[in-house]
Amino acid sequence: MNEWEKYDFNATDPRARAPIDNVYHVAHLLDAQRIIEDRRIRSSLVFDDSKLNNSRTCVSWVSANTWYDGSLYGTTQFEFDWPAITKGKSIFWVEAKESYSPAAFRFLLTNHPGKSLPVKKYDPESDNGPLKLIDNRWYRNAKLTSEFLIDDDLFLSESTGTTLISHHQDRCRYGIASCPHKINHISDQDAHAKLVAFLLTLNESSRITKRFIERLRVDVNGSLKVNNGILAGFSRLGDDLSRNVPFSARISSNKAIQRQLVLCAIAALACGNRDSARTTIGCLPSMDAFDEIYEGIVSSFSGVKFEMGN
Repeated sequence: MNEWEKYDFNATDPRARAPIDNVYHVAHLLDAQRIIEDRRIRSSLVFDDSKLNNSRTCVSWVSANTWYDGSLYGTTQFEFDWPAITKGKSIFWVEAKESYSPAAFRFLLTNHPGKSLPVKKYDPESDNGPLKLIDNRWYRNAKLTSEFLIDDDLFLSESTGTTLISHHQDRCRYGIASCPHKINHISDQDAHAKLVAFLLTLNESSRITKRFIERLRVDVNGSLKVNNGILAGFSRLGDDLSRNVPFSARISSNKAIQRQLVLCAIAALACGNRDSARTTIGCLPSMDAFDEIYEGIVSSFSGVKFEMGN
């Protein structure tokens, strides 16, 4: 009996199966910033107690699961098309992790099937396991955690979207006592604001691709909108920059100068300097002046009209 047969499921039962259209890589704030700056999720050595941890195999991790009570892995979610990920790749069973809750299954996807690794070839069309391909539709066991190890970098140019999500309150991939968000007292909203501040800062120096920005948008009834996660981040950033700021009108009414001032404040907040950012914003003449300039910056970045409070 193959190990994966223990995790088989009835693919005709809607309660037992979960379709796989997209898979996700979730990261904490600093990891997400590095991914965006590198324009890729870099593959790395398997570090846990996996049977691959002594094989020197470098992989990028994705999962088809999403979590209503928050992710263990961070607050920025990069999305990829699963059929595109699997195209041309061989699939190998790696292992199950019964210590997870719910239990997890792991598969390796590779373009290099000749490697000598402690894994076993898996056919999703014929093998009875937790991953199945039926009539060109992918399904997984809905009661388990899915983990897919891709033995290559994942490029953001191939991503189908990025959104901002919640971190689990009590659990973290690093251990809750070592969670970089908990240690630095970064709330989900703080992480979202700093991530979009980072995006705006990179965009001003042309260090972010147009394709990545386009994937932040969704079509809602024929109208382009920024996806809700990113939209909430922009709103939080605007509020973070201007909340309780005593405006002093120390800067002239020149719009170009005021715009550069707001961009400097955004860059400061992206680096974690909230007090400096708010002091800078305080040089503007009023909240209305800030809103006008900030809304223009976000609208220019996203290609979609943005208004504070909406």
